[in-house]
Amino acid sequence: LQPEVCMTPSDTDARREPGQDDVIGQDRLARSVLRVLGRMPMGSVVAVHGAPGSGKAEFFRRLAWLAHVGPRTGRGETIPGLFPAVVWYDPWAWSKQGGVLAGIVAAVARSAAQPQAHMDRAREIISNINALTLGAQSVNPNVEVNVIWINSWFDPPKDMEAAKTVHEWGADVFFTTTDSPNVITLAQKNSTAAQPLWGMGNDAPMNSFGPDRYATGPMFNWNVLYKHILDKVAAGNYEVETPFWGLKENCVGLSPWGPNVPGTVVNHVETVKMKWINDEMDVNFPFSVGFTKQDGSSVEPGMKRGGIESMAYHVKGVVSAYPIK
Repeated sequence: LQPEVCMTPSDTDARREPGQDDVIGQDRLARSVLRVLGRMPMGSVVAVHGAPGSGKAEFFRRLAWLAHVGPRTGRGETIPGLFPAVVWYDPWAWSKQGGVLAGIVAAVARSAAQPQAHMDRAREIISNINALTLGAQSVNPNVEVNVIWINSWFDPPKDMEAAKTVHEWGADVFFTTTDSPNVITLAQKNSTAAQPLWGMGNDAPMNSFGPDRYATGPMFNWNVLYKHILDKVAAGNYEVETPFWGLKENCVGLSPWGPNVPGTVVNHVETVKMKWINDEMDVNFPFSVGFTKQDGSSVEPGMKRGGIESMAYHVKGVVSAYPIK
C-alpha cells in the first residue's frame, strides 16, 4: 500500500488548514489499511511502504486509534494487539540508481534537454530529478532538465498535457516517473527523421506504447524486498529497517531496450550498470563525488544516504524552479 495514493487531495481537502496534509493523508491510509485487515486471515502481514518522512508515526497513531488497540501516543513504531500484523518500510532511496541510468540513456541518446513529468512534491522525487540530471551530465555536461509536476502518480490527461508542453519547449528525450506511458506515446507519434524523439517509461515495460521510439526505463522489483521482509516476519526476527538495495540486489533494473536504441547507448549504460553491480562504483554515486547546486554553491564529495534523502534543492542543470518554498 502506498501512502502517496491515499494522500491525493479531494475537493473537501481544499478547506484544510496549512500543515494538515500529513495528518489527513495518514488518516486516509490508516482507514484503508484497516479495511484490508478486516478481509485477511489472522496469520497475514500487511506491508506499507512510503518515503522517508512521509508520516510513519502519525500513520501508526491513527491506525491504533481506529482499531482501538495499542498506544495512541508516542513514537508509533508498533501496535501491540493488532492482528494481522502491519509493518512499515521506506525503501525508496535505492531507486536513485535507476534515475542515474535513465539520465545517462537520455544524454547518450540525444545530448539535449531532458524533460520529466513528475508527481508528488516528495523528497525522493527531488533526489530522482537530481540523479537523472547528474547521470545525463556525466555524458554531456551541458544537459539541461525541465520539470513539470502533475502532483499525481497516475493522471493520464495531466500527464499528456505535460508531455506536450515539454515537447513544445523543444525537448526531444522524455522521461516520466508516473505510471502513465504518455511520454512514449508522444515520442512515437511525433518523431520524425529530422527531429527524432525518444521516450522512457517507469516501473513497467512500456515499449508497446511506442515500439519505435522507446529507449528503456527504471524497473523496481518489489518482490525481492517483500520476500526479505516477510521471511524475517515468518521467522520471528523482523526489526524495523530501511534497506538500501539496488542493482546488485536486483531491486532496481532497466526494462528491455527498445529495438532502435543505438548500440553505443546500450553498451555505455550497461557498462555503468555493471560497475555498480560489481562494486566498482560507490553506491551513492554520483552524489558522493560532489556536485554543484542550482544556485551555484558547491557540495563537497562524501555525501551519504542521509544527505540524498533530505535534499531540498535542485542541482545545476535543472532549469525549472524548485517547487517548494
